[in-house]
Amino acid sequence: MATASVMAPGSGSLESGPSQQPLLLVTTVDIGEGKSDRIEVRKGDDPMEVARAFVVKHSLPQAIIPRLAMHLEDNLAKVEAQKLAVQQANQAGLERQHSNEDAAVFHRLYEQAVALRHKLEEKRHITKQGELDSIKQNKTHMSWISSEMMRDRGSGPFGNYGQMLYAESLEAMERRKEKIERRKVEKVDEEVAGVTFHPEISRLAQNLWTPQECASVPAWQRLSKVKMTKAQERLEMLRREKEEAEMRECSFKPQLNNRSERLMTERSHTLRSMNVSAHQQLYQDAVRRQQKQQDYQHWYPEEVTFQPKLHESAMSREFLRKSLGPDAAAILSGNPEERHTALVNRLYTSYEKLQTKLQEARNTLQAEVDPVTGKRLFHPEIGRAPTGVRRTGDTSVGEYLYKLKQQQDDKTKAAQEDKERKQREEAARARQSKGSKEMVKALQQKRFKQVGGVQAVG
Repeated sequence: MATASVMAPGSGSLESGPSQQPLLLVTTVDIGEGKSDRIEVRKGDDPMEVARAFVVKHSLPQAIIPRLAMHLEDNLAKVEAQKLAVQQANQAGLERQHSNEDAAVFHRLYEQAVALRHKLEEKRHITKQGELDSIKQNKTHMSWISSEMMRDRGSGPFGNYGQMLYAESLEAMERRKEKIERRKVEKVDEEVAGVTFHPEISRLAQNLWTPQECASVPAWQRLSKVKMTKAQERLEMLRREKEEAEMRECSFKPQLNNRSERLMTERSHTLRSMNVSAHQQLYQDAVRRQQKQQDYQHWYPEEVTFQPKLHESAMSREFLRKSLGPDAAAILSGNPEERHTALVNRLYTSYEKLQTKLQEARNTLQAEVDPVTGKRLFHPEIGRAPTGVRRTGDTSVGEYLYKLKQQQDDKTKAAQEDKERKQREEAARARQSKGSKEMVKALQQKRFKQVGGVQAVG
């Protein structure tokens, strides 16, 4: 912990001699192991040089020079600010000396400011002291395993153990950077390892173009032309020979047997005797085929009489009676014309009902719709109803919703508390690396040997 103070010129033992510059700052620095020393900064001194000289004097690590220099610069800035504030206050007091009342106000405000500054400094000191006490109280106790591990390990040339850890961390960072750079170089070497700039040309590629062809044909033409191999040329030649053989067999003259030739000869003589050309014969055959198709369309089997027997079953008669209404008995006992008239009326009534349903459907489809969603207006969509009973008894809707909200809040609070508990347990759980576990195991074996004199196996 370092403290800084400003000594006014000509004060006590810190008064500057005739050959020295005025003293600006005196700060006390804790160098570890209960030792401390003062640093004096005079006018014209460089904080960096003063810090370096102090580190060399006490054999401290070079890594703390920048922080110590920054600490001196901050204290010098505070000293200059205090001097400037005092000068401004003095100048303001001299300017207001002509008025006793203004001078009294100034002194009162100045005293209040000084008292307020002292209070703030005391508060900072109390806060800092409280933080230090809290750190001491929460300081983890070192177990016997850690004590065994640290027994033969000291701070070495450093002032304390913290400085040694800081220096080791800096060395580890440097080793990590060197390792990263080395990996980058190895990766680049691996990428360019196979780059020989001498492509390997296969035997097949060499046989595609002879040296004479390479000399006579430009490179761009050779690259743009697909060169076939000898096997491909052989396959192409065989394919052409096969096509030519097939074309030689295509004489476009059908080969007829003796019977077919005799039938066609007789038919040709008959058509010539009747003065009928081949085109007329084909036309008559087409007309004859169409007539046969029409006859087949209107032909029905002999057992199809087309005289269905209606209303023979009891179910049919019952359906007819219900459809005719109260006058069913009179209509069924009447003559055929009356029954026909009743049938027509019944069909017409059914048609009117059907038209009414169609009109209702059209009205439904032609109702006012939302141009954005395409849905009918004034017909809100609702979800499914609750599957269970949500509110029983005489409880009002407001009370039920209030209780439901309280239950949800309780569940949320319980879930949050459970989450915080798990986080605390996770934070308090000890974590050990593989190396630490191996060291603990070795120390336990060593402890067992010391206590029981048992030789460790394996």
